[in-house]
Amino acid sequence: MVTTQRTILVTGGTGFVGESVVRELCGSGYSVRVMTRNVSRTQKLAQIEGVEIVEGDIYQPEDVALACREAQAVIHLVGILHQSFANPFEKVHVEATRSVIEGVKKAGVNRYIHMSALGTRMNARSQYHRTKWAGEEIVRTSGLEWTIFRPSLIFGPGDGFVNFLTKFLTYPLNVLSLYTFPRLGGGKSLFQPIAVENVAQAFVRALSHEDSIGRTYDLCGEEQLSLTEILQKIIETTGQRSEVENFPFRTIVRQGVWALSLCLPLIMVVTIYLSLGLPIELIFGLIWLGMVIIALRWKSIILFTLPWPMAFLLAALVQNVWIFGAPLLTVDNLIMLQDGNTGDHKIAQRAFELRLKSFQTGIQSYIGGNYA
Repeated sequence: MVTTQRTILVTGGTGFVGESVVRELCGSGYSVRVMTRNVSRTQKLAQIEGVEIVEGDIYQPEDVALACREAQAVIHLVGILHQSFANPFEKVHVEATRSVIEGVKKAGVNRYIHMSALGTRMNARSQYHRTKWAGEEIVRTSGLEWTIFRPSLIFGPGDGFVNFLTKFLTYPLNVLSLYTFPRLGGGKSLFQPIAVENVAQAFVRALSHEDSIGRTYDLCGEEQLSLTEILQKIIETTGQRSEVENFPFRTIVRQGVWALSLCLPLIMVVTIYLSLGLPIELIFGLIWLGMVIIALRWKSIILFTLPWPMAFLLAALVQNVWIFGAPLLTVDNLIMLQDGNTGDHKIAQRAFELRLKSFQTGIQSYIGGNYA
Protein backbone atom coordinates (compact mmCIF):
# COMPACT_ATOMS: atom_id res chain seq x y z
CA MET A 1 0.00 0.00 0.00
CA VAL A 2 1.41 3.41 -0.93
CA THR A 3 1.75 5.86 1.97
CA THR A 4 1.37 9.10 -0.02
CA GLN A 5 -1.47 9.26 -2.51
CA ARG A 6 -0.24 9.62 -6.07
CA THR A 7 -2.26 10.25 -9.21
CA ILE A 8 -1.94 7.76 -12.06
CA LEU A 9 -3.36 8.45 -15.52
CA VAL A 10 -4.82 5.38 -17.23
CA THR A 11 -5.65 5.22 -20.93
CA GLY A 12 -7.90 2.34 -21.97
CA GLY A 13 -9.36 2.23 -18.47
CA THR A 14 -12.84 1.32 -19.71
CA GLY A 15 -11.67 -1.96 -21.26
CA PHE A 16 -11.55 -5.48 -19.85
CA VAL A 17 -8.00 -5.15 -18.48
CA GLY A 18 -8.38 -1.45 -17.80
CA GLU A 19 -11.17 -1.85 -15.27
CA SER A 20 -9.12 -4.39 -13.29
CA VAL A 21 -6.07 -2.10 -13.32
CA VAL A 22 -8.15 0.86 -12.13
CA ARG A 23 -9.62 -1.17 -9.26
CA GLU A 24 -6.18 -2.51 -8.30
CA LEU A 25 -4.76 1.03 -8.29
CA CYS A 26 -7.56 2.29 -6.07
CA GLY A 27 -7.17 -0.68 -3.75
CA SER A 28 -3.47 0.12 -3.45
CA GLY A 29 -4.10 3.70 -2.38
CA TYR A 30 -3.57 5.54 -5.67
CA SER A 31 -5.74 8.27 -7.08
CA VAL A 32 -6.76 7.30 -10.61
CA ARG A 33 -7.57 9.49 -13.60
CA VAL A 34 -9.17 7.68 -16.54
CA MET A 35 -8.94 9.38 -19.94
CA THR A 36 -11.61 8.46 -22.47
CA ARG A 37 -13.36 9.79 -25.58
CA ASN A 38 -16.63 8.20 -24.50
CA VAL A 39 -17.60 9.35 -21.01
CA SER A 40 -20.88 7.39 -21.20
CA ARG A 41 -18.88 4.15 -20.94
CA THR A 42 -17.35 5.13 -17.59
CA GLN A 43 -20.45 5.09 -15.37
CA LYS A 44 -19.29 2.00 -13.46
CA LEU A 45 -15.74 3.32 -13.02
CA ALA A 46 -16.98 6.74 -11.91
CA GLN A 47 -18.67 5.12 -8.92
CA ILE A 48 -15.33 3.87 -7.57
CA GLU A 49 -13.89 6.09 -4.85
CA GLY A 50 -10.69 7.76 -5.97
CA VAL A 51 -11.47 7.65 -9.73
CA GLU A 52 -11.64 10.82 -11.82
CA ILE A 53 -12.95 10.70 -15.39
CA VAL A 54 -11.55 13.14 -17.95
CA GLU A 55 -12.68 13.45 -21.55
CA GLY A 56 -9.97 13.50 -24.18
CA ASP A 57 -8.62 12.02 -27.39
CA ILE A 58 -5.46 9.91 -27.14
CA TYR A 59 -4.69 10.83 -30.75
CA GLN A 60 -4.29 14.45 -29.64
CA PRO A 61 -1.05 14.95 -27.64
CA GLU A 62 -2.45 18.19 -26.20
CA ASP A 63 -5.39 16.28 -24.68
CA VAL A 64 -3.00 13.73 -23.21
CA ALA A 65 -0.77 16.43 -21.74
CA LEU A 66 -3.79 18.12 -20.15
CA ALA A 67 -4.96 14.81 -18.66
CA CYS A 68 -1.47 14.29 -17.23
CA ARG A 69 -1.66 17.34 -14.96
CA GLU A 70 -0.27 16.53 -11.51
CA ALA A 71 0.04 12.83 -12.48
CA GLN A 72 3.10 10.91 -11.34
CA ALA A 73 2.82 8.10 -13.91
CA VAL A 74 0.88 6.94 -16.97
CA ILE A 75 -0.38 3.42 -17.71
CA HIS A 76 -1.21 3.00 -21.39
CA LEU A 77 -3.56 0.05 -22.02
CA VAL A 78 -5.16 0.94 -25.35
CA GLY A 79 -5.08 -1.94 -27.83
CA ILE A 80 -7.29 -4.09 -30.04
CA LEU A 81 -7.32 -7.79 -30.95
CA HIS A 82 -9.33 -7.29 -34.13
CA GLN A 83 -8.90 -4.42 -36.52
CA SER A 84 -11.61 -2.69 -38.51
CA PHE A 85 -11.69 -0.12 -41.29
CA ALA A 86 -12.10 2.69 -38.76
CA ASN A 87 -9.53 1.30 -36.30
CA PRO A 88 -6.70 -0.61 -38.00
CA PHE A 89 -3.83 -2.08 -35.97
CA GLU A 90 -1.42 0.59 -37.23
CA LYS A 91 -3.58 3.41 -35.92
CA VAL A 92 -4.35 1.91 -32.50
CA HIS A 93 -1.00 0.30 -31.68
CA VAL A 94 1.42 2.73 -33.32
CA GLU A 95 -0.17 6.14 -33.87
CA ALA A 96 -1.92 6.13 -30.50
CA THR A 97 1.28 5.15 -28.68
CA ARG A 98 3.23 7.89 -30.44
CA SER A 99 0.60 10.48 -29.53
CA VAL A 100 0.39 9.38 -25.88
CA ILE A 101 4.19 9.41 -25.51
CA GLU A 102 4.34 12.90 -26.99
CA GLY A 103 1.66 14.13 -24.59
CA VAL A 104 3.30 12.49 -21.59
CA LYS A 105 6.63 14.17 -22.40
CA LYS A 106 4.94 17.55 -22.89
CA ALA A 107 3.42 17.23 -19.45
CA GLY A 108 6.79 16.41 -17.90
CA VAL A 109 5.73 12.98 -16.62
CA ASN A 110 8.62 10.49 -16.60
CA ARG A 111 7.12 7.16 -15.46
CA TYR A 112 5.30 5.21 -18.15
CA ILE A 113 3.97 1.63 -18.23
CA HIS A 114 2.92 0.08 -21.52
CA MET A 115 0.80 -2.94 -22.39
CA SER A 116 2.05 -4.95 -25.36
CA ALA A 117 1.40 -8.64 -26.08
CA LEU A 118 3.20 -11.95 -25.71
CA GLY A 119 4.73 -13.01 -29.02
CA THR A 120 5.55 -9.46 -30.07
CA ARG A 121 8.84 -9.34 -31.98
CA MET A 122 10.57 -7.80 -34.94
CA ASN A 123 9.45 -9.25 -38.29
CA ALA A 124 6.56 -11.15 -36.72
CA ARG A 125 4.27 -12.91 -39.19
CA SER A 126 1.04 -11.43 -37.85
CA GLN A 127 0.17 -7.79 -38.40
CA TYR A 128 -1.04 -7.62 -34.80
CA HIS A 129 2.39 -8.49 -33.43
CA ARG A 130 4.26 -6.32 -35.96
CA THR A 131 2.30 -3.23 -34.93
CA LYS A 132 2.71 -4.10 -31.25
CA TRP A 133 6.48 -4.25 -31.86
CA ALA A 134 6.42 -0.85 -33.58
CA GLY A 135 4.60 0.55 -30.54
CA GLU A 136 7.23 -0.95 -28.22
CA GLU A 137 10.01 0.67 -30.26
CA ILE A 138 8.41 4.08 -29.76
CA VAL A 139 8.36 3.43 -26.01
CA ARG A 140 11.95 2.18 -25.88
CA THR A 141 13.30 5.28 -27.66
CA SER A 142 11.13 7.77 -25.74
CA GLY A 143 13.62 8.65 -23.05
CA LEU A 144 10.96 7.95 -20.41
CA GLU A 145 11.27 5.64 -17.40
CA TRP A 146 9.32 2.87 -19.09
CA THR A 147 8.24 -0.68 -18.33
CA ILE A 148 6.65 -2.93 -20.96
CA PHE A 149 4.40 -5.87 -20.18
CA ARG A 150 3.56 -8.62 -22.67
CA PRO A 151 0.51 -10.54 -21.44
CA SER A 152 -0.49 -13.92 -22.83
CA LEU A 153 -4.14 -14.92 -23.21
CA ILE A 154 -5.95 -13.05 -20.40
CA PHE A 155 -8.98 -14.64 -18.77
CA GLY A 156 -11.53 -13.28 -16.34
CA PRO A 157 -15.10 -11.99 -16.11
CA GLY A 158 -15.85 -10.10 -19.33
CA ASP A 159 -12.89 -11.49 -21.29
CA GLY A 160 -13.14 -11.77 -25.05
CA PHE A 161 -11.73 -15.28 -25.53
CA VAL A 162 -13.21 -17.69 -22.98
CA ASN A 163 -16.63 -16.04 -23.10
CA PHE A 164 -16.58 -16.08 -26.92
CA LEU A 165 -15.81 -19.81 -27.02
CA THR A 166 -18.31 -20.55 -24.25
CA LYS A 167 -21.14 -19.10 -26.33
CA PHE A 168 -20.39 -21.61 -29.11
CA LEU A 169 -19.95 -24.53 -26.73
CA THR A 170 -23.21 -24.05 -24.82
CA TYR A 171 -26.93 -23.87 -25.59
CA PRO A 172 -28.27 -22.98 -28.13
CA LEU A 173 -25.22 -22.81 -30.42
CA ASN A 174 -23.93 -26.23 -29.31
CA VAL A 175 -27.21 -27.74 -30.52
CA LEU A 176 -27.06 -25.90 -33.85
CA SER A 177 -23.51 -27.20 -34.37
CA LEU A 178 -24.71 -30.72 -33.49
CA TYR A 179 -22.36 -30.84 -30.50
CA THR A 180 -19.25 -30.56 -32.66
CA PHE A 181 -16.46 -27.97 -32.58
CA PRO A 182 -13.25 -27.63 -34.65
CA ARG A 183 -9.74 -27.88 -33.24
CA LEU A 184 -7.94 -25.48 -35.56
CA GLY A 185 -4.74 -27.05 -36.87
CA GLY A 186 -5.36 -30.07 -34.65
CA GLY A 187 -5.60 -27.98 -31.48
CA LYS A 188 -1.89 -28.32 -30.65
CA SER A 189 -1.08 -24.59 -30.34
CA LEU A 190 0.09 -23.73 -26.83
CA PHE A 191 -1.06 -20.93 -24.54
CA GLN A 192 -0.18 -19.80 -21.01
CA PRO A 193 -3.39 -18.10 -19.86
CA ILE A 194 -3.10 -15.56 -17.08
CA ALA A 195 -5.85 -14.17 -14.83
CA VAL A 196 -6.74 -10.52 -15.36
CA GLU A 197 -6.22 -9.79 -11.65
CA ASN A 198 -2.62 -11.05 -11.92
CA VAL A 199 -2.07 -8.75 -14.90
CA ALA A 200 -3.47 -5.80 -12.95
CA GLN A 201 -1.25 -6.61 -9.95
CA ALA A 202 1.87 -6.60 -12.12
CA PHE A 203 1.06 -3.21 -13.67
CA VAL A 204 0.34 -1.59 -10.33
CA ARG A 205 3.27 -3.13 -8.43
CA ALA A 206 5.68 -2.02 -11.17
CA LEU A 207 4.99 1.59 -10.15
CA SER A 208 6.88 1.06 -6.88
CA HIS A 209 9.61 -1.18 -8.35
CA GLU A 210 12.35 1.04 -9.71
CA ASP A 211 14.27 -2.00 -10.92
CA SER A 212 11.47 -2.64 -13.43
CA ILE A 213 12.35 0.56 -15.31
CA GLY A 214 13.73 -0.16 -18.77
CA ARG A 215 12.62 -3.81 -18.70
CA THR A 216 10.14 -5.90 -20.68
CA TYR A 217 8.25 -8.69 -18.93
CA ASP A 218 6.25 -11.66 -20.16
CA LEU A 219 2.99 -11.98 -18.24
CA CYS A 220 1.71 -15.54 -18.42
CA GLY A 221 0.44 -18.33 -16.23
CA GLU A 222 2.32 -21.36 -14.97
CA GLU A 223 0.34 -23.85 -17.11
CA GLN A 224 1.08 -24.47 -20.77
CA LEU A 225 -2.25 -25.52 -22.26
CA SER A 226 -2.99 -26.58 -25.81
CA LEU A 227 -6.04 -25.22 -27.61
CA THR A 228 -7.60 -28.68 -27.21
CA GLU A 229 -7.04 -28.61 -23.44
CA ILE A 230 -8.53 -25.13 -23.19
CA LEU A 231 -11.65 -26.27 -25.06
CA GLN A 232 -11.91 -29.36 -22.85
CA LYS A 233 -11.64 -27.30 -19.65
CA ILE A 234 -14.33 -24.88 -20.84
CA ILE A 235 -16.62 -27.79 -21.76
CA GLU A 236 -15.99 -29.52 -18.42
CA THR A 237 -16.59 -26.29 -16.50
CA THR A 238 -19.95 -25.85 -18.22
CA GLY A 239 -21.01 -29.32 -17.05
CA GLN A 240 -20.65 -31.14 -20.37
CA ARG A 241 -18.50 -33.92 -21.79
CA SER A 242 -16.12 -33.84 -24.75
CA GLU A 243 -14.51 -36.35 -27.08
CA VAL A 244 -11.49 -35.81 -29.31
CA GLU A 245 -11.17 -37.32 -32.77
CA ASN A 246 -8.37 -36.74 -35.25
CA PHE A 247 -10.17 -37.96 -38.38
CA PRO A 248 -13.72 -36.51 -38.23
CA PHE A 249 -15.51 -39.85 -38.77
CA ARG A 250 -18.10 -39.44 -36.02
CA THR A 251 -18.52 -35.79 -36.89
CA ILE A 252 -19.35 -36.70 -40.49
CA VAL A 253 -21.71 -39.48 -39.34
CA ARG A 254 -23.45 -37.07 -36.96
CA GLN A 255 -23.87 -34.46 -39.68
CA GLY A 256 -25.09 -37.15 -42.08
CA VAL A 257 -27.68 -38.52 -39.67
CA TRP A 258 -29.03 -35.04 -39.06
CA ALA A 259 -29.15 -34.31 -42.79
CA LEU A 260 -31.01 -37.55 -43.42
CA SER A 261 -33.40 -36.94 -40.54
CA LEU A 262 -34.23 -33.54 -42.03
CA CYS A 263 -34.75 -35.05 -45.48
CA LEU A 264 -37.01 -37.92 -44.38
CA PRO A 265 -40.13 -35.80 -43.82
CA LEU A 266 -39.77 -34.52 -47.37
CA ILE A 267 -39.40 -38.10 -48.62
CA MET A 268 -42.56 -39.04 -46.70
CA VAL A 269 -44.50 -36.23 -48.37
CA VAL A 270 -43.32 -37.42 -51.77
CA THR A 271 -44.36 -41.02 -51.05
CA ILE A 272 -47.79 -39.87 -49.91
CA TYR A 273 -48.17 -37.74 -53.03
CA LEU A 274 -47.20 -40.68 -55.22
CA SER A 275 -49.49 -42.99 -53.24
CA LEU A 276 -46.77 -45.56 -52.67
CA GLY A 277 -48.63 -47.11 -49.76
CA LEU A 278 -48.91 -46.82 -45.97
CA PRO A 279 -46.22 -49.35 -45.01
CA ILE A 280 -43.47 -47.30 -46.69
CA GLU A 281 -44.70 -44.10 -45.08
CA LEU A 282 -44.86 -45.81 -41.71
CA ILE A 283 -41.31 -47.15 -42.10
CA PHE A 284 -39.96 -43.73 -43.05
CA GLY A 285 -41.83 -42.14 -40.16
CA LEU A 286 -40.42 -44.59 -37.64
CA ILE A 287 -36.89 -44.17 -39.02
CA TRP A 288 -37.18 -40.40 -38.83
CA LEU A 289 -38.53 -40.50 -35.28
CA GLY A 290 -35.74 -42.86 -34.24
CA MET A 291 -33.08 -40.59 -35.75
CA VAL A 292 -34.46 -37.52 -34.00
CA ILE A 293 -34.46 -39.35 -30.65
CA ILE A 294 -30.86 -40.50 -31.20
CA ALA A 295 -29.76 -37.02 -32.27
CA LEU A 296 -31.36 -35.36 -29.26
CA ARG A 297 -29.44 -37.71 -26.94
CA TRP A 298 -26.09 -36.48 -28.27
CA LYS A 299 -24.65 -34.40 -25.47
CA SER A 300 -20.93 -35.12 -25.78
CA ILE A 301 -19.20 -32.41 -27.81
CA ILE A 302 -16.90 -33.87 -30.45
CA LEU A 303 -13.71 -31.84 -30.91
CA PHE A 304 -12.64 -32.65 -34.46
CA THR A 305 -9.47 -31.69 -36.31
CA LEU A 306 -9.64 -28.91 -38.89
CA PRO A 307 -6.30 -28.93 -40.79
CA TRP A 308 -4.48 -25.62 -41.25
CA PRO A 309 -5.20 -25.28 -45.01
CA MET A 310 -8.94 -25.70 -44.40
CA ALA A 311 -8.78 -23.38 -41.38
CA PHE A 312 -7.11 -20.62 -43.42
CA LEU A 313 -9.67 -21.06 -46.18
CA LEU A 314 -12.47 -20.78 -43.62
CA ALA A 315 -10.87 -17.67 -42.07
CA ALA A 316 -10.61 -16.00 -45.47
CA LEU A 317 -14.33 -16.60 -46.02
CA VAL A 318 -15.62 -15.46 -42.62
CA GLN A 319 -13.16 -12.83 -41.36
CA ASN A 320 -15.60 -10.05 -42.22
CA VAL A 321 -18.45 -11.81 -40.41
CA TRP A 322 -18.82 -10.29 -36.94
CA ILE A 323 -20.70 -12.05 -34.14
CA PHE A 324 -20.83 -11.18 -30.43
CA GLY A 325 -18.83 -8.04 -31.17
CA ALA A 326 -15.85 -9.76 -32.84
CA PRO A 327 -14.94 -11.38 -36.16
CA LEU A 328 -15.80 -15.07 -36.30
CA LEU A 329 -12.22 -15.91 -37.35
CA THR A 330 -9.48 -13.98 -39.14
CA VAL A 331 -6.33 -14.95 -41.02
CA ASP A 332 -4.28 -12.91 -38.53
CA ASN A 333 -5.86 -14.91 -35.68
CA LEU A 334 -4.73 -18.15 -37.31
CA ILE A 335 -1.18 -16.91 -37.88
CA MET A 336 -0.90 -16.06 -34.18
CA LEU A 337 -2.45 -19.41 -33.29
CA GLN A 338 0.16 -21.22 -35.38
CA ASP A 339 2.96 -19.34 -33.61
CA GLY A 340 1.64 -20.25 -30.16
CA ASN A 341 1.59 -17.96 -27.13
CA THR A 342 4.01 -19.03 -24.40
CA GLY A 343 6.75 -17.36 -22.40
CA ASP A 344 8.72 -17.31 -19.16
CA HIS A 345 6.33 -16.68 -16.27
CA LYS A 346 8.94 -16.88 -13.52
CA ILE A 347 10.65 -13.51 -13.96
CA ALA A 348 7.50 -11.40 -13.55
CA GLN A 349 6.13 -13.79 -10.93
CA ARG A 350 9.19 -13.27 -8.72
CA ALA A 351 9.59 -9.56 -9.43
CA PHE A 352 6.00 -8.64 -8.55
CA GLU A 353 5.21 -11.47 -6.10
CA LEU A 354 2.32 -12.79 -8.16
CA ARG A 355 0.23 -15.73 -6.94
CA LEU A 356 -0.77 -16.99 -10.36
CA LYS A 357 -4.29 -18.37 -10.61
CA SER A 358 -4.88 -21.58 -12.57
CA PHE A 359 -7.01 -21.42 -15.71
CA GLN A 360 -9.74 -23.82 -14.61
CA THR A 361 -10.07 -22.28 -11.15
CA GLY A 362 -10.37 -18.86 -12.76
CA ILE A 363 -13.00 -19.68 -15.38
CA GLN A 364 -15.06 -21.67 -12.86
CA SER A 365 -15.76 -18.40 -11.05
CA TYR A 366 -17.50 -16.76 -14.01
CA ILE A 367 -18.75 -19.42 -16.42
CA GLY A 368 -19.17 -22.44 -14.16
CA GLY A 369 -22.17 -21.17 -12.24
CA ASN A 370 -23.95 -20.04 -15.39
CA TYR A 371 -23.92 -23.36 -17.23
CA ALA A 372 -22.94 -26.25 -14.96
